[in-house]
Amino acid sequence: MPFNRKLLSLLFVSLFLCLLESEGQSLRGKVIYVSSSQEVLLKFRSAIAKYDFTPKESAALFGRRLTNKKSLSISTSSGSFPLTSLSIIEGNNTHLFFLHYKEKLDPETETLYDFSSKDKLRNETEKLDAPPTDAVSATKEAVDSIIVVRDSSTQEEHQPSAKEIEDRHSETVINANKAFSSKKYDEAKSLYALAIELKPNDPWSTSQLQNIDNIQNATKVGEVQKASDMSYRNHIKAADNAFDIKSFATAKFEYGEALAEKPADPYAKSQLSKIDQLMKDEAYKSYMSIASDALANQQLENATNAFNEALKIKPNDSDAKKALIKIAVARQASFVNEKQVKTREDKEKQYNDAIALADNMFEAGLYAEAKTKYLKAGKMRPGEEHVQSRISAIDSIMLERKAEANKATEQKAQEQVRNKQYDLAIKQGNAAFKKNEYEVAREFYLQAQQLKPAEEIPTSQLQNIDTKLAENRINELYETFTHYGDSTYIRKDFSSALRWYDSALLMKPDATYPKKQIIAVNQDLLVIAENARKQKRAEEFDKAYPDFVKANALKLDRKFEEAYIAFSEFLNKLDTLNINEYLLIQQSYINQAKDYLGRLERYKPKPKSDTLVSPVEDDTKKKEDDTKKKKKRKKDTAAHFRLHEKSEKTFFANAGYPILNNCQRLRGTEVV
Repeated sequence: MPFNRKLLSLLFVSLFLCLLESEGQSLRGKVIYVSSSQEVLLKFRSAIAKYDFTPKESAALFGRRLTNKKSLSISTSSGSFPLTSLSIIEGNNTHLFFLHYKEKLDPETETLYDFSSKDKLRNETEKLDAPPTDAVSATKEAVDSIIVVRDSSTQEEHQPSAKEIEDRHSETVINANKAFSSKKYDEAKSLYALAIELKPNDPWSTSQLQNIDNIQNATKVGEVQKASDMSYRNHIKAADNAFDIKSFATAKFEYGEALAEKPADPYAKSQLSKIDQLMKDEAYKSYMSIASDALANQQLENATNAFNEALKIKPNDSDAKKALIKIAVARQASFVNEKQVKTREDKEKQYNDAIALADNMFEAGLYAEAKTKYLKAGKMRPGEEHVQSRISAIDSIMLERKAEANKATEQKAQEQVRNKQYDLAIKQGNAAFKKNEYEVAREFYLQAQQLKPAEEIPTSQLQNIDTKLAENRINELYETFTHYGDSTYIRKDFSSALRWYDSALLMKPDATYPKKQIIAVNQDLLVIAENARKQKRAEEFDKAYPDFVKANALKLDRKFEEAYIAFSEFLNKLDTLNINEYLLIQQSYINQAKDYLGRLERYKPKPKSDTLVSPVEDDTKKKEDDTKKKKKRKKDTAAHFRLHEKSEKTFFANAGYPILNNCQRLRGTEVV
């Protein structure tokens, strides 16, 4: 098989590492034999989402056919091809197979690979399983990263998005960098190549591939020899395992691959000789067993062929020769008997053929022809009951057919009259329909339907009439509803107008006029609601304003506790949480009242206490509190007075309200 032996060695190293670990129900490193003479079928439990060949150029050498999304047939148009891997994603499993060429496949073991159930897949993965190692875990990451979903023009399933491709590219480069740092250059090289396939012109991956080539060129001879030795040991191990379980075809292939690595290896040559002899012995036993079974079942031709095949393996075998002589004698004795039997069978066949032909004609209704054949068969076997009964039946049928023919003639005449009446009713109905006289047309179509209930035209036209009448009714209701909507809208009965326009939309959901009017009504309602809200806030403020005037006067008269209560009553009558709904000037009064409440907080009335205090203690406490308050007030008097005198004049002047002049401001006295 003309392919690069070095490449084969490296790929079988990868195969050995893949065989050491299988994850879940995924197959890693399964060998599939492919032929140019017949297809190989792979069956899976779930639908195949993606499949891909590596190297990519080898894909053109294989024919593939996807059946029911779960089965993939593979064949090759080439007598030989370079070692190729096939990755398949089905369900939650990702499988890796290696494709080998084989001219003739074993029909029992090499044409169907059935992984369509959990048990079958589990059995196959158990064959490939081996104890995991740290090196295997690192290699598995690289193998899993290589098996990614690529864009393929031959598949109709999932197409990855740009984000998915970018994520896969980043993950692949990270894994490649890890492999490069660990000096696993073959894995790193494969991963960087895959990264370039996902993202062409990737400068980092391209430069790393060049670095790897430089490193590998420096140690190429030693690595190739090491890979060759490992490949030889792997093939010998696989061949010995196959030999132990008597899988001679697999063992022969693996020993041959081992000889490709070491052509002079005596062990591989010796094992191949043993296999050839064992396979010949097995083939001989198989042919002799097949021949004996065929002979026991009197299948002389099959037995002769099987004994001859056995003689090709052991030309001097006496048992096979004696059996062939025995078969020849038996054939000669049976020839005479067969001739006598054949004569009887020929006569029986002639009678049976005549009866069969007559019966077929009878079943087909060819009674005259069948009667002729029955009469001919009756001459071969006179008095046969079947023949006589069929002839009697034919005579009765011929009489019935004559009566039916007369009846059919009468029915045909009646049908012609009915057709004329039907055509006239349809014609009159069509004329009325064109004039939009739907009720008149309905009567004519009903007459036609009674004459021919199975005809489609009357039924179809009656449906068209119902549709037309329904459309007319909808148009009438639509016009009525829009008219009432316009009338109530003009009278500013907005709720009624909305109901009428909604009813019009139910008749014609795509009509634009009712939608436009509903928008107009809602806008008017919003304006009314806004005006009502403004009016409500204005009335609230007008009712509360006297409390502000009162509070301000009390403040200026230094009745601060009463002023605190009045400012609180002013604010309690207003919605201070929605202050923005008031006019700006009203907002100023509200904010000023809040500010005064903050300043007058110390004058806030205290709740009455249930604890009794002696008059002496109460007077002493009051004097102490008054002394502290006076000291505090004297300290802030001048600054407060100047600040508030200026702000009050400015505020009332800008607001347009009268300036309250009933306060007697005295420099050096208490002012808030």
